[in-house]
Amino acid sequence: MTHLTARLGTRISPDRDHRLRLLVMVRRGKLGAVLDDVLDGALPDADHLAEQLRQKGASGDEADR
Repeated sequence: MTHLTARLGTRISPDRDHRLRLLVMVRRGKLGAVLDDVLDGALPDADHLAEQLRQKGASGDEADR
């Protein structure tokens, strides 16, 4: 599997920024740790995503025929 090494940087809405900062204060943790927890809860695991990519690749191959 390809390993992505670029750091992500994005803009989030002021409301989400505020909620994220509040969550950091509630959990008394670091922003990075809270983001890791939030993303782990929201994203499918890597095996599931890899399977989805394989399926898309297979369906894309069939479309080319």
